[in-house]
Amino acid sequence: MKDMKPGTRAQRAKADKNKTGGGRAKAATRGASSKSRVRPSKEPRNWRAFFWPLRFLVMLAFLGVLVFGVNWSKGLHKIQTMVNRPVSSISVKGEFSHLTKDYLQQVVIKQMNGDFVDLDLRSMRAALEAEPWVQTANVRRIWPDRLEISIQEQKPIARWGREGFINAQGRLIDVESNSTLAGLPVFYGPRSKSNEIAQTYLATAEILSTSGFGLMGIQVDETLSWRIYLTDNVEIIIGQYDVLEKLNNFLLVYQHNLEEKKDQLARVDMRYDHGMAVSWKPKPDVPQLQASR
Repeated sequence: MKDMKPGTRAQRAKADKNKTGGGRAKAATRGASSKSRVRPSKEPRNWRAFFWPLRFLVMLAFLGVLVFGVNWSKGLHKIQTMVNRPVSSISVKGEFSHLTKDYLQQVVIKQMNGDFVDLDLRSMRAALEAEPWVQTANVRRIWPDRLEISIQEQKPIARWGREGFINAQGRLIDVESNSTLAGLPVFYGPRSKSNEIAQTYLATAEILSTSGFGLMGIQVDETLSWRIYLTDNVEIIIGQYDVLEKLNNFLLVYQHNLEEKKDQLARVDMRYDHGMAVSWKPKPDVPQLQASR
């Protein structure tokens, strides 16, 4: 007698179907787990989706130019007209002894090649600083139509010959005439020595500050030998070396031996290794009296 499975025929068919489906599901699960170990390749980006909005905006802007282009150009012209005006005034700031505000304004006007916005401020500044009496310059716009110039004038500390001066930074500045600086010391020497002479002058002035002498000038000749000229027409011949050291030695001897004869002192030669040579001013002539008869 054959073995019979319990349940009706429909129940047995449903059980067989579930068994078959479960096996497939397990196989599918194993396949999915094995596939998950392999990274899927990246799909290329869809750049067209990005460019479509951009194209739309470009087309919209193009249509706007076609429709409203005339009005936009008129509006832009009005704005340019309002902003780019002719310059109405030029103000000058600074303290001046050798320059004038009118002269500086004319220097700037020569560089004006357009209206307010078109002006080249760099060229204006360069033109101002090319002036020998101008140390630094600054030019700026003040809206809506003004220019402001700020100038720092040169500060001379000494004359250089007859056509130049030394500024506070030790630079030699050439001018047509330095006659207005007659109260300053005068320097003579090679142009290549101008800075060294200026620095020596500053140190010399400090050394002489308590001596009763003032510094009138410095001369460096073609052999680079130094001479210092003091008040009361006293000349100190230094030589080529040790300028400040020899000047200090002179003052030491002067305070102990020569101060009482200051009015008679004419020249002191410091070119000796151990000592100095002193020259005296000539004595004034004594008029001879004739006996009356």
